[in-house]
Amino acid sequence: LIEESPSTLLNLSAVHAALGEASPALAYCRQAMAILRGVVLAGLSESALLNAKHLIIIALHNLSSAQAISTSEQAAAQATCLNALRMSQVFLGETHPTTKVVAATAHDFEKKTNKLFVKKRIVDPPAKKKNVPAYLQILI
Repeated sequence: LIEESPSTLLNLSAVHAALGEASPALAYCRQAMAILRGVVLAGLSESALLNAKHLIIIALHNLSSAQAISTSEQAAAQATCLNALRMSQVFLGETHPTTKVVAATAHDFEKKTNKLFVKKRIVDPPAKKKNVPAYLQILI
């Protein structure tokens, strides 16, 4: 029986992606994101929200890696990684280790596709649904 904690699910996602198994990698990542979405919407303490935001960034990074090896979702991988990078820059800062890892992955996507990312920091996009934080819009 697999413990349903976002961290465990994200670790499983990363392992499956590293093994080239896109389907379980995507499934574990999406399961973790659903749990994290619930955590954020529950409005827990500030430290719990910060941890959830950090895990959402990792989840998006994992999702982009899994999408990159999936034949049906490969086209979305670069955009997903860019969303993770933007969130990481906003919530964790440019020098945070997670931001550096996500930026390296974004750079790898850039090299593979020859598409240039916009090199400036972003602000939260406008919310698409009422009462949902902007950083969560990508999970809806």
